[in-house]
Amino acid sequence: MKSNDHGAKAPERLRWLMADANRVTALRLWRLLEEEERADLAQTFMSAPATVGDKPNREKLVGVVATALNFRAATVRKWSDSKIADKTRGVPVRDSRFAIDLIRHLFEASRWRPMAHRFAGLLGLAAPKDLVAATEVREEMVRRAATALQEEYGQRKVVVHFLALVLHKAPMAESLRAWMREEAEAAPQSEAALPQETQDAPGAVEDAADEPGREETFTTLDRVLMWTIEDAKHGVEGALDEDEVDDMVDDYVNLNGRRRRSHFHAGFRDTLFERPIAATAQDVRRARWYWAGAMQGWARSESWERIVQEYDKQELVRGLGDGSSASGAAVGQVVRALRERGRLDELATFVKSAAFPNPKLFKSLLDAATELLRDGDATRALPIFELLEQAAKKTHEADSFSNDQLVLNVRRRRAHCHRELERPDHARRILNGLLKLDVAPENRAMVNADLGLLEGGFRNLDDVQLPRRREALDGLKQQLEAGRALFERSVEDNVRYASHGHYCLGVLALCEEQYGQARVHFEQARDVIVGGMGHYGRELKARIALYLGIATILAVVDLPLGARRLQEGLDKGASFPPYLVKEAMEALDLGSKADLRRIAKLVLQKAEKDDERTLDALAAVEPAIRHCEPIAHALLQRACRTGRKKTEAAADLRKALRGFRHANSTDQALEALDRLEGYAFNGIDSEQFMELTKGDDDNYDCPPFEPNEARGAHARCLEADGKYEDAAIVLGEMFHRLASDGKVFDAEGVLAKIKELGDPASNYAFLERRLANLDPPAVREEKPRYDAARGVKVLVVGGDEERQSKYDDRVLKEVKRESDAIRIEFIRSGWDADWRRHMEKAERLLGTSDAVVIMRFMRTHFGRKLREACGKSDRPWIFCWGGAAKAQARAVIEAARLAAKKVRQN
Repeated sequence: MKSNDHGAKAPERLRWLMADANRVTALRLWRLLEEEERADLAQTFMSAPATVGDKPNREKLVGVVATALNFRAATVRKWSDSKIADKTRGVPVRDSRFAIDLIRHLFEASRWRPMAHRFAGLLGLAAPKDLVAATEVREEMVRRAATALQEEYGQRKVVVHFLALVLHKAPMAESLRAWMREEAEAAPQSEAALPQETQDAPGAVEDAADEPGREETFTTLDRVLMWTIEDAKHGVEGALDEDEVDDMVDDYVNLNGRRRRSHFHAGFRDTLFERPIAATAQDVRRARWYWAGAMQGWARSESWERIVQEYDKQELVRGLGDGSSASGAAVGQVVRALRERGRLDELATFVKSAAFPNPKLFKSLLDAATELLRDGDATRALPIFELLEQAAKKTHEADSFSNDQLVLNVRRRRAHCHRELERPDHARRILNGLLKLDVAPENRAMVNADLGLLEGGFRNLDDVQLPRRREALDGLKQQLEAGRALFERSVEDNVRYASHGHYCLGVLALCEEQYGQARVHFEQARDVIVGGMGHYGRELKARIALYLGIATILAVVDLPLGARRLQEGLDKGASFPPYLVKEAMEALDLGSKADLRRIAKLVLQKAEKDDERTLDALAAVEPAIRHCEPIAHALLQRACRTGRKKTEAAADLRKALRGFRHANSTDQALEALDRLEGYAFNGIDSEQFMELTKGDDDNYDCPPFEPNEARGAHARCLEADGKYEDAAIVLGEMFHRLASDGKVFDAEGVLAKIKELGDPASNYAFLERRLANLDPPAVREEKPRYDAARGVKVLVVGGDEERQSKYDDRVLKEVKRESDAIRIEFIRSGWDADWRRHMEKAERLLGTSDAVVIMRFMRTHFGRKLREACGKSDRPWIFCWGGAAKAQARAVIEAARLAAKKVRQN
């Protein structure tokens, strides 16, 4: 036997209750249970002692099961406990008091006891019974425990457990509500998701009071007939079959021909069993009741599209909102269907004031109009509010139902419509009229906040937000100042619904840099707006969390909490004002570096596309660059962007370099250095680059360039800038270090380069004397014998194509004197920024080359990559420091000798 309460709607109902746990009832919780869980709970319920003076729990359940299955209670009483529990799986519990009695035993049931123990343990409580009464449990502890519990047991089961605690009014309920609400907002919404208004919408089936046929016009027999038809449809054990249902309905319809509403059951049956419509127009009132039953049947299966189709085709259906015969049994379903299909503007013409009093209908229309208003469609919302106000006046005169809060909401919303439509006088007149009434402090707080928004020229609360540019702050401040007195009046009574006033005063305090005051106001606003009271948009909730985080951080009160609130707001889509970023990051640096890194990364991720100001603000905070590598990546990406000014790009690269160095991201740091070297060689910010690359071994601060790489780049930039003497001094220092390291050939090459710079002989005479005293490289001890048949191929990479390539023929002649067996391949890369294409060619030629000469006139990063490739290919390589023909020829000969020696050794 299958339960008739489960199916595709279960996840949506779960998410709907998570979004606002205040909606939970024992009946709704029962419907969320799976069949095995129901049977387990029933077994536990029967074995538990009953309340003093009440009948035994087993006897209570016997009565429910007997009624549901259409058995005599005496028969069910003879069954075993396990059989009764098994039959309870599909029982459609309708008595809310009995459901509360059942749910009270949830934590004792075997399928729930382990999780209750686990939850208690995570919270440091002695036993599950303490969950209902514990008062000293912090929100953060509850959140961590809830997340851990969800990972272990799954969301549905954990949420049912938490909803039961909410139903028990446990002290930790507020923390559980907040956690569930955030989980619901983070979950993807399906097309079938239940809207917020489902709680009280006509035709909803969540509670017994919402079931079809609960209108005043229906008798107990009517309701029993409907339950019988439903049970037959869903195959409940012991229910009538379809033929028996037909006999029953036909008998009932024909029993009293003058009782036209009996035809309701025929329509209800036909739609529930998916039969063709059998309404006739011979008796309009009978036909109306038939269609009312049809509407109820389709509502049961949520066939809203079918209801709308018949609404469009049948004039009788369009007339069911007039409040006369059969209207009460159908108007709610048609309203719900029109809302589901987005045809909200038709509600005011479909529903007539005569359809009232009907509190559920009133609430449904109010929600629909409020939804339109929230979406910015005041033009379509206003007629519905006007209809509701007419209905309210009529029902108050008749004293049929009196819900002052709903009526006040209608009037406030009507004022909001006029405010949206830029009719401030109309809105002001309505709101001032409300203040003249003897309204509760909560309502007075809301109306004063509305008037404050009106005085400030805001269309709604969503308009009150910090601008993207600092220059616009003064304008916002002036607007808020215009309504300040009314906002302050709104919060005087310190009631929950003063949230709008607190929010506006909080934004004003941020504008005035009164961060402590702002924090207090935003905390008050968050309790209501983010805490689930009323219907507020996701953007507003995100903004309040963000602003509270900003105020908390800048007030330097509770940095960890401020970071959590910032993350909450950013995760939900709030936009961080760029002009507050630097100050907030500097404040976060006073606390946890992990918080700083996390928030900086989020601010960067959530920034609008091409938001230069946010990136500039983050890059202005040295700790943020050091601890948040994505900032360095963003700076590098921006520096490479076409059209970026070269001086600005160089500044970005220097900041990015610091971030990459701190994160030990060598490849990215080399990329930044490579581009900086290219700019410096061409005279752009060369001083700053040379500042990076200067220093001796004890005072070197430019990784990932090695010290000699940095000095070589430094010398090249000085040479490119025409500062030959300074370049010679840097090269002279390199000479001594190379000589001290025994790198004679490199020292000799550096000396040749110094001579090329035109330095007077007297300046390098000492270097020549030191070189003469050094032992020559071992490779020169004897001239190698080259294999004439095989030959030796040397690849020369680097050098200026315009200058060094002119020496190619002379280089070949010089080398030929050494041996005809030496062949040369040149790749003149010069200072090309796109050196990677030269690198690709070099990698291809390495396979057919025996040795490599690396000219020092090339990008440093290119030389590094080329040396790495030689190492991987096991090819000897040598530097060539000079650019003249003799220097190149000498380097080629030296490389050829190294290659020949290697061949001989192998």
